[in-house]
Amino acid sequence: MTASLPWAQRLLQRRRELLAAAVAIAVVASAAWLWVAAGDGTVTYPTVPAGQTHHAGGATWTLTRLTAVNTLPGGTRPVTGAVFVVADIQADLSNFGTDDFCSLRLHVQAWEFDSEVGYLPTDPMVRTSCRRGDRGVVSAAFEVPASLLDRVDGVVLATAEGRATVLAGRIG
Repeated sequence: MTASLPWAQRLLQRRRELLAAAVAIAVVASAAWLWVAAGDGTVTYPTVPAGQTHHAGGATWTLTRLTAVNTLPGGTRPVTGAVFVVADIQADLSNFGTDDFCSLRLHVQAWEFDSEVGYLPTDPMVRTSCRRGDRGVVSAAFEVPASLLDRVDGVVLATAEGRATVLAGRIG
């Protein structure tokens, strides 16, 4: 007699199995949602307080200045509504590894901006890349919306050695 009932009625007669299946589905769905939410794209970095020195990649790094400018040396201008932020980092790359590299990105709350390609400072002693043995200022320029200037947190420094770090600083 049971075989002639519609499938929905047969399922309802097995209330414990139905409840167990529903609970299992709910647990799996909740776990999947939490796993996706944990990787929502927000990246956090350890932060070095403004003006303090950070050791990474066999080198030392100190963010010395963040400056907003409307024109880069050479006359490059930002798009309408944007400005350039120039970051100067005092670096001692004496012990920088031969296979090391550095990457600099401007950190603005939840956003990151890549450095401007072709930026050349007017001071010939200022570098725009990290080379083993160099000592002095490494500088990078970033094009950002002017409305975000008050939200700049600092510069994200990444080296081959490990995890990226924010060198904290404010424009001014």
